[in-house]
Amino acid sequence: MIRILVAMEREAESLGLPCELIGIGGTALPRTSPDDILVNAGYCGGYKVPVGSVVEPCSAGDYRTGESIPLARHFACRTYPCYTSDSFVTEPRNGEPAIYDMELWKIRRLPHRKLYCLKIVSDNLDEAACEAFDDCGAWNRVRELLRKEQLTGEVEEDGIHSGRIYSLRCHAGIPHSFPCHGSEDRHACGGSAGG
Repeated sequence: MIRILVAMEREAESLGLPCELIGIGGTALPRTSPDDILVNAGYCGGYKVPVGSVVEPCSAGDYRTGESIPLARHFACRTYPCYTSDSFVTEPRNGEPAIYDMELWKIRRLPHRKLYCLKIVSDNLDEAACEAFDDCGAWNRVRELLRKEQLTGEVEEDGIHSGRIYSLRCHAGIPHSFPCHGSEDRHACGGSAGG
């Protein structure tokens, strides 16, 4: 089964696909099966990565310890190491370009057959900028990349486990099947690997 996992309700609403809300920091991780295909999509902070970029983590790491494991590449977009922290990151782990989230390190430990991940850089390690960020163009790009890989989710008769299923709408109230007015996807993945 394809299971799309997002941390925040605003991510679920913006994604507009059947997904499970796992909480900030992965506080409500679901039970998964070794046969599940897991997809994590959502916001992240970036260091030396442009805000609005849609990126794929090339590794999942623990911000505190530096332990890291490589992740398989699935999408034609820029890749960066991703470090997971229990709290909002305001300082980079090192001086290299990277992204920072609060759940991928935990998600990759769940039983699964395959793990896919796309992140939207919402800020450059600035919590106020993260809270204010809203880019329908970036979410359109995430959906496009997921559809190309046939990862838009499956809904069983009883819904998706304990998660909520969100309808198709973005924060501006514009259905996701239509382009967001004035929102060109200027920050779409460029197809080459980054730092």
